Amino acid sequence: MNEVPSVKQQILCIATRTPQIGIDDELKAIQDIMAGRHSGFDVDIQSVTQVGQVSDAIQNRTPRPQIIHFCGEGKENGKIIIPDDENKKVDELDSETLAEYFRNAKDVKYVFLNFCFSSQAAKLISEHIQCVIGINGFIERTAAVEFSRTFYRSLEGNPLDQNGVNEAFSKGEAAALHRTQERRRYIIITQPTLQPEMQIIEPAEESKVPWKCKCSGTFKNLSNGASMWAYVDATVEGRFYVVPIRDYSSDGTWRITLVIGPEEDDHIYRVGVFIVNPEATQQLKGEYKKAIDEEGFFALDSLPTIETEIFGDRAVQR
Repeated sequence: MNEVPSVKQQILCIATRTPQIGIDDELKAIQDIMAGRHSGFDVDIQSVTQVGQVSDAIQNRTPRPQIIHFCGEGKENGKIIIPDDENKKVDELDSETLAEYFRNAKDVKYVFLNFCFSSQAAKLISEHIQCVIGINGFIERTAAVEFSRTFYRSLEGNPLDQNGVNEAFSKGEAAALHRTQERRRYIIITQPTLQPEMQIIEPAEESKVPWKCKCSGTFKNLSNGASMWAYVDATVEGRFYVVPIRDYSSDGTWRITLVIGPEEDDHIYRVGVFIVNPEATQQLKGEYKKAIDEEGFFALDSLPTIETEIFGDRAVQR
């Protein structure tokens, strides 16, 4: 039995409603699947009637979504139709503009364009997003709904990563083919796996630091579920004091205050940082919590090596 992740991932469904395409069945299917008690996802639905609302939903929605799902009606030229019933007009959103909305959507990892003729938009969006699913040409509505239902049923209750999305895509594609017996219409475009990066900016190498030292730096490509940690290498004691970095931002910066040695001290220490992959994060967090509860600090004889990438350190003097 799958465990419910402690922090749920967010799915934002952006819906455009036209008389020709009924989308309520698709939205209800996603909501019903992700409402299950083993689901690791929350679903938010945003119906849009203007192009500007699409931009606002992608860039400003809170909580920030990891998956953005589009459903509606696409045209052969790749544009998605956005009816504005209140003003009795129809807007159209082109692929280039839609892709531009994702340029700074750093928290979004996966985009699903479940409308016809969306392959060009998928290719453009993939320049900014880790993985994008689109449709090459026209597809029957029943097949599109079946793909969506099967895709999210496969994701439900599982960690959100590329392997899980690839498996869900394969199952969804098979379900759509079974429904219509058409040739494959769905495409999936993934970026090469980006390796995480992390560095320390402050304190500077060989600088003198206080007992409580403010440290900061930058990071890139932190995968979903991974964690960042800082450590103090107390060479005199032969131990590493390790703490999780919880204060970090979507702009790629992190901050932490490290306690370095006793209050009165003049020894040289080394401070460094490392990233732990999702598979090992929960175990290390458990060890950290237990040590804090029992000892008040978390110290290791050596730094973790399994599922861990260490990004160097620097010498500082108290």
